[in-house]
Amino acid sequence: TMAATLAAAAAPLASQPRVFGYRRARVVRPSWRIIARGALGIEVTGEDDGEDLSMEFANIHEGESRRRSCAADVVRVALHGQRTERDDAIERCLKRLPLPDLQVPKSLLNLASPGSSSPSHALRSSLHPRKLRVPDVEDALVCGCELTPGPRRDGARRMRCRRANEYLAELFLLAGLHLEGPTRPNPLSRFDLFHAHLWTGETSCEGRVVPVVGLLMHAMEYPRADPNAGFDLDLGRCHSRSSCAYDPAAMATRNLLWCASADEGWAEFCALDTSEGMALGERGLCVVPELHTTFEGDFGEVAGDVLYLHAPRDRRPREKVFAFPR
Repeated sequence: TMAATLAAAAAPLASQPRVFGYRRARVVRPSWRIIARGALGIEVTGEDDGEDLSMEFANIHEGESRRRSCAADVVRVALHGQRTERDDAIERCLKRLPLPDLQVPKSLLNLASPGSSSPSHALRSSLHPRKLRVPDVEDALVCGCELTPGPRRDGARRMRCRRANEYLAELFLLAGLHLEGPTRPNPLSRFDLFHAHLWTGETSCEGRVVPVVGLLMHAMEYPRADPNAGFDLDLGRCHSRSSCAYDPAAMATRNLLWCASADEGWAEFCALDTSEGMALGERGLCVVPELHTTFEGDFGEVAGDVLYLHAPRDRRPREKVFAFPR
């Protein structure tokens, strides 16, 4: 996702974040010094000495541990409500959103089944075998932007369960209604909210461990550069011709989290406020604080990515859902 290249360098290989739209863009892999400082787009020359490098590795792992601890608390509070004074601070960072009228499909809950070898394998097994062509939306290909987490020519899949596709589509539509406003008339565009990351993990409830399946959405993916607002980054070819206006307040709530207990199917949908001064910002949930980017791997083990391409008018919502197992 946007600027997740920094997280990719710092994360373990098995859980590297996908960088949407960057596959054909020139991306410079930042040095460990740059990553440790959380800087963006800065190149340095020369080699770090061993002592400095060791300190930066330690800082990176300390940051990862802090993010994962915070993410675990977010999921627990989201699903089970307030418990302690610290949880109350987290609750104030959660903007509760409406859920689909549909029950959470078993096919989604089963992704967290302990019997599966991995979430990625569970997702792959739940997909229809037919390979689908990913449509070009909003002239993305004209700009050299593919949007897909891997090569577009590899195509995509869709859940075998029709109700699962309907549920995922409904989540994006509800998110779009939440995000829509006078300065944001089309939040479900390829520049704003068009993708999410599917993960599985665990949380605690009344002394027992509960399996969880979750979806982390990243909105404001490619906001238009606005030097007057202090946002003047080049985010690659998918950033070209962006119609998404940069808004610092919207950036601070660009992460939307849906999670469900896999045993009971109880679900919650929230927008996360990572503003400076709020608990999630203070506890360091963001892997790239400058862009309020959270990393799906901090919430659990990543199963894959989901695209919702809203633009085509000749498709039902469930036919706009595309899945990509990791």
